[in-house]
Amino acid sequence: MPHKIFVWIHDYEPPFPMDIGTFWVTNMILINCLSTSLEAVEVKGFTGKQHEIPFLAYLIHYGKLIKTLSLAVDSHDIADTQIYIEKAQILKTIKPASKKIRIHIS
Repeated sequence: MPHKIFVWIHDYEPPFPMDIGTFWVTNMILINCLSTSLEAVEVKGFTGKQHEIPFLAYLIHYGKLIKTLSLAVDSHDIADTQIYIEKAQILKTIKPASKKIRIHIS
């Protein structure tokens, strides 16, 4: 069975004081599952906030086995949906560790 991570990032608050905009760039700890088991990532409520893109970029850049990254943008505010989709497109420019990764944005 493939390992999967489900991320709900709407209204996320870190459990301790931190700069969420740079945390995943400056704390390059390689999490074991990124090279041994993580195959799918599903994100619901994506808006492209300061903490979302660096975290997902970290997963893309180091997730050697990831086959799918599914992003569902927040649809509560229809006027902003296109902005969220455009922000999500940034993730497709990151060099992935996995040659099999497919990024789906909806």
